[in-house]
Amino acid sequence: PSKEVPIAPAPQTDKAQESAGHKPSMFWVLAAQVGACCAAAIADPLCTLADTYFISALGTAELASMSPNVAICNVFATLAGSSLPLVSTTLVARALVDRSEKGEAAQIISVAFFVSLVIGLAAAVALMSAPVAWLSGFGCDPEVMGLAKSYFFYRMIGVPASLLVLTLQGIYSAALANRTPVVVIALAGLGNVILDPILMFTFNMGVAGAAIATSVTQWCAAGVLLYLMLGRDAEKFKLKKPPLGLASLPLPSMARAKKFLSLAFDMLVRAVNISLTWSVAAVAANQLGMISSAAYQLVYQQAIWIILGMGAFTTVGMAAVGRADQEQGKAYALETGLVLFKQALAVSAVIGGVVWMFKASIPTIFSRDLAVLAEVGPAMTPVVAILAILWYKALEGLLIGIKDVKFVSRQYFWAMGLSLLTGLYFKFCLATSVGSVWWGLLAYYGVLTVQFSLRAMKHAGVFRQFHQQEALKMKLA
Repeated sequence: PSKEVPIAPAPQTDKAQESAGHKPSMFWVLAAQVGACCAAAIADPLCTLADTYFISALGTAELASMSPNVAICNVFATLAGSSLPLVSTTLVARALVDRSEKGEAAQIISVAFFVSLVIGLAAAVALMSAPVAWLSGFGCDPEVMGLAKSYFFYRMIGVPASLLVLTLQGIYSAALANRTPVVVIALAGLGNVILDPILMFTFNMGVAGAAIATSVTQWCAAGVLLYLMLGRDAEKFKLKKPPLGLASLPLPSMARAKKFLSLAFDMLVRAVNISLTWSVAAVAANQLGMISSAAYQLVYQQAIWIILGMGAFTTVGMAAVGRADQEQGKAYALETGLVLFKQALAVSAVIGGVVWMFKASIPTIFSRDLAVLAEVGPAMTPVVAILAILWYKALEGLLIGIKDVKFVSRQYFWAMGLSLLTGLYFKFCLATSVGSVWWGLLAYYGVLTVQFSLRAMKHAGVFRQFHQQEALKMKLA
């Protein structure tokens, strides 16, 4: 009898994907997941972009005061947010499809939640204990130190909540159920946009009002996501829920905690590198003076939400590829990753083209200061190039999904080294200011794109061999 060639399983979404015998293609299922994950990922940076818009109305000094604050927040978000949530996504995704180990998913979720909470609280205490030292270390201009401290204190209160939101979002991504965090985070973002002008202008709180609005809405989002995960959505994560009430998380075991932290360390190496690179970029820009600091902040806020949004291809890739690898093997995992790569390539091309067309007019939305805009102009060309090659995020998700984590982590060191050399070259040899920072960052992303592409091509050899074998089986049948 003829054998059927197995088809790579399409990931399931929040609701059943099949009706009347019709099964949507993997392309559209993955596209929906990427869209939902992207919406959740960019909600927080869009809130910061809203803060930038409102704060820029207060003046250039207020805008410059945000730059060291945002850099500090990004260091924490990158160190913790690029390790713990991604590890949660990877391990929970595999546990949810593994029928051999009962209670594995609940244990991993428990470890992820409590580790994130402890690290978030510890980081908030450490940051709030020495605001001047932290701000000075990130190149804060003495002229705006008072404004920067005002924003810093209230913004740090929301640090634990921001990490919990990222971790809970990663857990939902593992179940390919991104709709819930999208809605919750979007509502929190809307609340932030509403609170910003009320606190800043109506109550005359200035930059502190923007920080308070962000922290309050982040704690609300974290609380709602946790409530939904332990209540309505408990079954999706194999959590035992009583008929009435909420599910409870088991106490994390040492064995699972070690497994979680071991993978978290590999991801932390990657996160430290990303954090150092962006920190050096921010400090270099801040040390150029108030105008350059404001210009860097303006360009950064335009680009970072797109960069983080494209990170959805990494997150969904890790979950979808990891699940496919667990259920059907590496060849099917690579097929899933290839679909995501094609989507990322198309999206990057469109984004790069659109930003290039409007690169002169976009900055004027946020600032009318001619000196700031003059600094922004030369930086837009490398920014557009960075946005156009963000398709590498899909390849990164594929590699992590098939457990090639150590290779991914190592490549960030090569990228950082070339980034520093390129930035120094443009600054001292070509006498550019803020533009030199962004040319260095372009070199950074360029190295990652090349290295991940070559590695994925190597794995694709297995993929091609598999299909040749399957074609031969079909022919013989």
